[in-house]
Amino acid sequence: GIVVEDLLAGDRNAMILFLRTSSYGADYTVQVSDPRTGIPFTSKVDLLKLKYKEVTILPDQHGYFTVELPMRKKVVTFKLLTAGEDIKIFKNAEAIKEAYGEEYSQYSTMKLKAHIIAINEKIDRGYIDKFIDAMPALDAFSIRRKILDVSPDVDMAYEFIAKDGYKFNANLSVGIDFFFPQA
Repeated sequence: GIVVEDLLAGDRNAMILFLRTSSYGADYTVQVSDPRTGIPFTSKVDLLKLKYKEVTILPDQHGYFTVELPMRKKVVTFKLLTAGEDIKIFKNAEAIKEAYGEEYSQYSTMKLKAHIIAINEKIDRGYIDKFIDAMPALDAFSIRRKILDVSPDVDMAYEFIAKDGYKFNANLSVGIDFFFPQA
């Protein structure tokens, strides 16, 4: 009875990890590159070693968060997006890119606009959109950083060991074989 599109992306990721480990076990074989040489090697990952990101900042009674912008000194109120909202924004951005023959997608900006509920308690969408379009990079970075800080998720950082015993951390990337491992 769970609608995946209604979940936050991090909650969806946690469910996917749970389903994978309960269906195929915790071992997952991946290709990873030695950061010193760039040479790829195969490594077995214990998925049970992945940790859930600790979120210490909770939303207000409406599910919103705030951040003060360092340059413009405005208070931005934002919400976290569901997986479904994110997918819809991505599809719209790609459609705009293709329709207008643009070189770059507007996904990042469109996503930021969807997160923001108010700026100094002003909720007018036209105002918010114009504000974001003219926002200094440091302010945009501050909002995105705060969104990441308050978003629940699985920490995909993993300690790998190269053939010669060298240890390094890298983000685990999963492929189609995550749910369809080779026999």
